[in-house]
Amino acid sequence: MEREKSNNFSGVHKGRFSEQSKNITLKVNSKLYDKYREICKQEGWIVSRQFEKCMEEELRKRGARK
Repeated sequence: MEREKSNNFSGVHKGRFSEQSKNITLKVNSKLYDKYREICKQEGWIVSRQFEKCMEEELRKRGARK
């Protein structure tokens, strides 16, 4: 029987949907990422949530939201 990893992150976005999260690896331009990360920090945003919003918008435009 496989043992599940134990950590403090439940994989669910609190206060949003009861959906599982998925860890992904992206390769992006370092300077671009650093500049965007700084904006997110100043605005109190979470970089991964901003990326999710971009994906949601693209799906909405294509009529395929979730």
